[in-house]
Amino acid sequence: MSKTGHAAVYDEPNAPFVIREFPVRDVRPDEALVRITMSTICRSDIHSYQGHRPNPCPGILGHEIIGIIDQIGAMITHDMRGDPLNVGDRVTWTEYFHDGPSYYRDVHDMPQKSEGLRKYGHGLVSDDPHFIGGFADYCYILPGTGILKLPDDITDEEATPLNCGVATMIGGCRGRRHPDGRRRRRAGLRATRHLRVRHCQGPRCAYGHRARLGGG
Repeated sequence: MSKTGHAAVYDEPNAPFVIREFPVRDVRPDEALVRITMSTICRSDIHSYQGHRPNPCPGILGHEIIGIIDQIGAMITHDMRGDPLNVGDRVTWTEYFHDGPSYYRDVHDMPQKSEGLRKYGHGLVSDDPHFIGGFADYCYILPGTGILKLPDDITDEEATPLNCGVATMIGGCRGRRHPDGRRRRRAGLRATRHLRVRHCQGPRCAYGHRARLGGG
């Protein structure tokens, strides 16, 4: 493969993003390359941009991402549900990745607590493979990532927050245990209402950052 992609690079807190071009290499057997169709601006991205939380610079922010598989390594054959994966499939994936032994994953079924965990939107753009954040044309899906093939009846706007905003909502609902279920239902209604408001507000809350950098 001989092509390049563009990214909105985060050089330092509170500084303007800069559009830069980077090489796009072929995937390795345990990687996939996705052409990004949408990435949200999560509240944590805003906190990073404002300097309220540590984030490597220069980097590419954005971790609520969906896109179309452009290349896929031979070792990646199925998604988290066992559905086959192929070039052209629309997918989302976990916001974190961890490859190797993990006590929390293997014993507690909590891979997101693994030691040495890395996250999309939290890496140096100078490091290979450059594209591991959502504010770009492409993103590499790296080993230790859970991939989910998306059904056609879910829109980009509905699917993009699944791996962070919706997952957080579900985790909060599960944690609100009560014998008659009242607290859990209230928490679920509040969180669902919040997501609906975000959806209705559309681009006014920067919900639908479309990756169309460099005229792509």
